[in-house]
Amino acid sequence: MRKVYCIPSFLIALVLGLTIVLPASADTESDCVEHIRDIVTLSLKSWETLDENDFTSTAHEKLVFAYPGERTDLEGALKVFRMWKAKFRDTRVYIHQILIDGNRFAAEYQFATTNIASGKRTVMGTTAVGEVQDGAIILLKEYTDGQVDDLQRDGKLPLDEGDEPFPWPDVPKQ
Repeated sequence: MRKVYCIPSFLIALVLGLTIVLPASADTESDCVEHIRDIVTLSLKSWETLDENDFTSTAHEKLVFAYPGERTDLEGALKVFRMWKAKFRDTRVYIHQILIDGNRFAAEYQFATTNIASGKRTVMGTTAVGEVQDGAIILLKEYTDGQVDDLQRDGKLPLDEGDEPFPWPDVPKQ
């Protein structure tokens, strides 16, 4: 005699539900990562395009923006952006990588620009870490080494524009 096993209907529903829900949550997580990557990329590239709307559209109203020499809010960050627009030209942002963990990110990039008054170009490897909340950057902490900028302006360090970003340019051994 053959035994017949009855599988409770709630178990079948659970298994079917998991097969539908699990791939969907993986897509949602992937979509979230791409959304954060897009926000960070647009924010970084706004310094290149000097598009104030791109900058403000990626900044949370409670933004904390910190870089060597200052920690400020959205209004202060906007002042820095406008000052940049007035004093620099031909800015290029070369994004190397953006790492995302939940709503936090780390971006490694190279920032190259020309000072309008002096005509001198500088290139700095930069890292920024931050956090996205409500679809906008609420925290951005940028880490740079101002010595690189100073030494490049004085012609003592080479420009390594477009190369993989490092905190210090590759100086040939003498």
